[in-house]
Amino acid sequence: MCKKNIKKGFFVNNKKYLLYLVIMGIFCTFCNSVTATSTATQPTSQESTPTKNTTLPKKENSNKAKKNSSSAVASNSQKNSTKCPHEDTPIALLNPTELEEVLTCAQTKKAELDNQVEKLEQLIEKAEKIEKKQKAGLFGFFKSDRCPYPTTPLKKLNADQLEEVYAYTQTHKMDNAFIIDLLERLIATSNNHAGVKQYKLQLADTHYLVHHIEQAAACYEDFAVLYPGSNESEYVLYKAIVCMFELSLDADRDQSNTKKTIVLIQEFLKRAKKADLIQESRAMLQKCYDRLYDHEVYVFNFYRKKKNFTAAQLRIDFIKKTFVDMVIDLDKKVADLQVQLELAKHPVKRSKKLTIKRYLA
Repeated sequence: MCKKNIKKGFFVNNKKYLLYLVIMGIFCTFCNSVTATSTATQPTSQESTPTKNTTLPKKENSNKAKKNSSSAVASNSQKNSTKCPHEDTPIALLNPTELEEVLTCAQTKKAELDNQVEKLEQLIEKAEKIEKKQKAGLFGFFKSDRCPYPTTPLKKLNADQLEEVYAYTQTHKMDNAFIIDLLERLIATSNNHAGVKQYKLQLADTHYLVHHIEQAAACYEDFAVLYPGSNESEYVLYKAIVCMFELSLDADRDQSNTKKTIVLIQEFLKRAKKADLIQESRAMLQKCYDRLYDHEVYVFNFYRKKKNFTAAQLRIDFIKKTFVDMVIDLDKKVADLQVQLELAKHPVKRSKKLTIKRYLA
């Protein structure tokens, strides 16, 4: 229609208009081909009715599958959950051993419930992702392979938009600082319990990867407190120990982090099941004991050089009491410290011949 209304002389004189018309013609042919393929793939009006009818039972089947999975989980929980002992008797009449039995039973029930909640949240998250893909349809094919919302800052994005950006970061390499900011925003805005759990663990690992040891230790401890019955609890406790061990200082400085590392390792060894993690944690525990011993020896040498012999002797007595079964060959080391103290109290006078020989040498 447009070509008939335009004069032929104008095509020759105006080159820019010619280029414009060529581009428009190419665009129109592309649109016609797209519409032709869409009409070829779409069914007729008579055939469209049964497809609508067939989609309804699929949704119903999916809902039935969800209900069946939830009912199966509930039935399994009822089968696995045994009746706690001393349920009928009041707590005030129970002795300490019976109270411990009731406490262990309650803890196991709590762990089972936490695992069931995690499984249900994971199923809900998968179903939501499938629904989002189905809603996207064919339009997802035309999406460009780039980060969504590249120009808008993360503070202005809502929870769904942040999850889209997070999904992109899982398949593409991004800057660690950007990932840390994204995970912090997701933790603050997301309402998905399973997603927040995953974000917290990845945030701790990313901080440790970038050598933000203090932030990583805080994130690991926070995760261990919030999710004590999770499958990742053993890994998280081990990583918290590693962070605290790296934060501990040398023997001539404050040893509060070393003592905290010892407490964390002792708690970890009570629950740990993996042999490699147990072996590494025991090696770190021995290094912590040796570092504390070296710190006490440093304090002993300080008092000995200052000729405060009573304080030095008290330090030796403290080493004898506290480092039993902690330091290898403790008796021999304590005996050496005692000899050093005696030599400091009663120094050996050198003879004149020995001093002259050393001077001449």
